[in-house]
Order: sequence, then C-alpha cells, then structure tokens
Amino acid sequence: MNRVNNELEREFFNERLKRLYRASGFSQATLAIKMGVSRSAVQRWCDGKDKPGIDRLSDLARALHVSIDYLLTGRETTRYAVLLNALRQTARSLDPRISALLEQ
Repeated sequence: MNRVNNELEREFFNERLKRLYRASGFSQATLAIKMGVSRSAVQRWCDGKDKPGIDRLSDLARALHVSIDYLLTGRETTRYAVLLNALRQTARSLDPRISALLEQ
C-alpha cells in the first residue's frame, strides 16, 4: 500500500513540476541551470523516476515562484495564500498589467 501511495504522490509531483516550469516559460535545461543541477536530474523529476532531495526543494520552489508546500502538495499554506492574495489586490489597484502577470 505504501508503494502505491508513493507512486501516486510521485505522479502528482512530476505533473505539477512540469506545469510549473512550463508556465514559468522555462525549459528543463533552463530550470536545471537556474538550480545548478544537470538537465537529466530535472528530466528524472519530470518523468517521475526521481524526486529532488530536501536540499533542492527550496531552490526549486524559489525558481518556480511557489512555496515548498505548493510544490509538494499542490496546496498553499494559509499564510502564503493570504500574502499572495494581498499582493494581487494591491497590484490590481496599481496597474491592471501587473495584476495580469500575477494571475498567470
């Protein structure tokens, strides 16, 4: 049972990772350069064959502009979600173009 759960978790993580790096306009090679890892490491993460180590999660989340919680679970922590929502509201009041960027 544990193995099944790990396989499902890996599937969700790798799909989320692919969506995030593509939404950021990165290729696997670009993401690898930003993180200081090999492209094959990023490819293994995206293929679901491996996951980044705990020491790489912070760098990966930072490169993709998400929290570690979101990267791992697909859900934001309350504090992060509140902060992001406040930032979006402030941006909307300043310039619609900034708001559009934040919504991506």
